[in-house]
Amino acid sequence: MDSETPPSNAENIRWGFPNSVHIIVENGFHETLPASEVQDIVVDFFTGQDVSARRITFARPLFLSLEQARTQILAPSNPIGAELSNGDHALGSRFDLGRTATV
Repeated sequence: MDSETPPSNAENIRWGFPNSVHIIVENGFHETLPASEVQDIVVDFFTGQDVSARRITFARPLFLSLEQARTQILAPSNPIGAELSNGDHALGSRFDLGRTATV
């Protein structure tokens, strides 16, 4: 759910780019370019490879209840990014999912 860049925005501008490819990163977030999977597709696209059938799916983020956040993330022993007792990782407070990129 990336309200800043919904997939429809990318589709609307594709008409002006005849060689464009629209790839949606499942469970993505607002900034997906640093991810190696995304970089690989961008490099392959710019070197002339067909990337139209490629898919990227990130692991689903962990959404905590307020109580879980109070007891697990805010605890000094569980800084942001730390592994929680159930094996998940504590994430920051902002999640932008469904990032879309047109290349």
